[in-house]
Amino acid sequence: MSYLVWLSFFSYNLITSITPGPMNIVAMNAAGYFGFRKSRSIFGGLVLGLLAVLLLCGLFSATLSEILPQMLKYMKYIGSGYIVWIAWTIVRSRPSAGTAQAAELDFQRAFFLQFFNVKAYIWAITVYTAYVLPYDSSLPNVLAFAGLMLLIATLCALIWALAGALLSSVLKKYWGAANGVMALMLFYSAISLLLA
Repeated sequence: MSYLVWLSFFSYNLITSITPGPMNIVAMNAAGYFGFRKSRSIFGGLVLGLLAVLLLCGLFSATLSEILPQMLKYMKYIGSGYIVWIAWTIVRSRPSAGTAQAAELDFQRAFFLQFFNVKAYIWAITVYTAYVLPYDSSLPNVLAFAGLMLLIATLCALIWALAGALLSSVLKKYWGAANGVMALMLFYSAISLLLA
């Protein structure tokens, strides 16, 4: 890839990864309410779920790009519905210390969120079809780019989680308003997917 293609690749990945989306909002919410350390299982679920999606998209991008127009129509609605469900869960949640069982469920929700995160699919397929496969479609290259994309997305989600942890006292004091704002951001993400 040329220098300009690499620059475009990094710009697209950074902008896509740092903008609000389900992964970033959930990371911020978890770190804000449970603290950075106690939200590790949630963050782990987000990262492992994203890794699975990136690998699936990378390994099957040729097939997915043919099926995508039909699948995207349905995935968009399923993904938007799941994001709305996460937003509803955030609106209804109350501050709590959290239990080991809740952390386990949160890991699972975070993990499975990525499979309904249409933004992740669109991002991954765009990167693979525009930046990776035209230059080298070998398995090691696809895996390397999945790792690079995961690193960029994880760093961006950590920024959101750090913001949540730093604003923890504000989030806990004004939890109702904070939950409402985060839920509205998720609703916006869901509506944006439907309108895209």
